Amino acid sequence: MVSMQKDVDDLGLPWLNPLLKATYFINCEFHWGFKSSECNMFCLDCMGNPFCSHCLMDHEDHRVVQVNDIQNYINISGVQTYISKRAERIVYLNERPRIFSYQRRPSTCEICCRSLPGSVRFCSLSCKVRGQNKSFKKGSEDKHEQEQPNN
Repeated sequence: MVSMQKDVDDLGLPWLNPLLKATYFINCEFHWGFKSSECNMFCLDCMGNPFCSHCLMDHEDHRVVQVNDIQNYINISGVQTYISKRAERIVYLNERPRIFSYQRRPSTCEICCRSLPGSVRFCSLSCKVRGQNKSFKKGSEDKHEQEQPNN
């Protein structure tokens, strides 16, 4: 099995692995007493820990994303989305645990086999990254085989 680190590195997005491994929606250790101190932002330039809106000044002139807005930086098509209580479209960053049901679903995640509704291919962004990486590697291997001269 290929590691998530290797899959992400092959895509040329150095910030993607730290973004996927980070823990979000916890209280900021520096602003825990303030309103809106939930860590839901990530700096694509620093690639450190998530931070809250009060820490934003430390990242002036950096590419900062709210986790909810990651779709502006990476294509999330084919990934199952949900609507939050605040009517925001959300996507899971990491693989979701499989749920077992007697109800048959028409499709499953191509990576972890979680049941999915409709025509989506992946349950999370990390599964899509792994799926794209498999496709990329397969295409490269096929091309390499075609270029080899027959002896």
